[in-house]
Amino acid sequence: MTTRNVLPLVALIVALLATGCATRATAVGRGGLAPPAAAEPAAERPALIAETEVLPEPQGVFGAAPGNRMVLQTAEGTWALADTSVSAAGTTDLQLRTAEAEPAARWTCGSGTDQATQLDGTSILAIATPEGRCEVIDPAGAQLTIGGATGPTVLLIDIAQPLEPRLVGAVRTASDGVTLAADAAASVLYLADRMPDSHQGVLRMIDVTDPSSPTQIGRIPLAHGAELKGLEIDQADQRLYVAATTYVHVFDISQPAAPALLGRLYDSMVRNYDRISVNRISDPQFGYRTFLTVRARLGGGQSCETGFAYVYDITGDLVERPLMIADSEVPRLAEHGRPDPADPVIGECPELQVRLNGTTFRMELSWVVEHHDEWTPLRRDHFPYNITSVFQEQADYCILVPA
Repeated sequence: MTTRNVLPLVALIVALLATGCATRATAVGRGGLAPPAAAEPAAERPALIAETEVLPEPQGVFGAAPGNRMVLQTAEGTWALADTSVSAAGTTDLQLRTAEAEPAARWTCGSGTDQATQLDGTSILAIATPEGRCEVIDPAGAQLTIGGATGPTVLLIDIAQPLEPRLVGAVRTASDGVTLAADAAASVLYLADRMPDSHQGVLRMIDVTDPSSPTQIGRIPLAHGAELKGLEIDQADQRLYVAATTYVHVFDISQPAAPALLGRLYDSMVRNYDRISVNRISDPQFGYRTFLTVRARLGGGQSCETGFAYVYDITGDLVERPLMIADSEVPRLAEHGRPDPADPVIGECPELQVRLNGTTFRMELSWVVEHHDEWTPLRRDHFPYNITSVFQEQADYCILVPA
């Protein structure tokens, strides 16, 4: 390749890194355009946040993202593990309960549900803890300590009998804020950790075929973005998404033990990636669609009540050119009031529910908080959405910078 050919290529890469999501010449609107009534959208560029209104009643969950609650399958049936309030010491309580028994048990591990996952097809709960242990208090007030390591550790806990959890294995980590995800098709646990002697992020692969003897089978240092924030697996398309401070790394995990880096998603609108979620949603009109939801924080990210959420369409080949469909500011609870100030709110951080409506050609984002096992609505935002080539050509998009 000649120097004449190299220079334009370098300029293109620099431009992509500098701008992130590409936009057309027209300004980003925040209202005005209604979604089209026909199959083809209007020729104008879709406006963001076509309307904002207060929800009249709680809405069901259709791809909650990112969430503070996870569903667990145990020998005793279906249980929910949910975040509760964060203490003054910075520890997060988890509540393990069923619909028939609330609460069943309260766990204090110093971590939330974004740092926990259930190994597919097993009763093993993997949870990252900064101190290497969890304190569990059952409904009768009896206390149990799980683990005993000193320092950051991922505990592998058998919850076949949820009120009698049993430690079966452990993995030491360098970071006290590890997030993790498990591959449903293989016994591989992915950890977003850091290098022992620095803050450089590293993706670790742990073989958990035998949970009592977890074994590291590989690691991938990630040079771009010092601190890793979150992990999400798109099982259908065999992709792993790893949020760093300024990028989202995208891996092909068709070989689960040896992820291949496809590239980095960079959006200049997002300054501090915090949490991510991948949602696969089915609609009679659109079929199955896959969305990446990014939760970004403002001002150092000390409060979950500030920041923005961004939703990208990454269905199929769109992962190479993710479409930025929606952006929405996190509601501040103080502006909406709490459901009942005298009662604890299970979900102190507003959660985002994503749904599609192929009849009206809209995406709906609903901000809710969980209160006494019910979703209490805060706000709903609507955005135009379609899957036609015309719509995709008009939408803002990002580029996946190749590895």
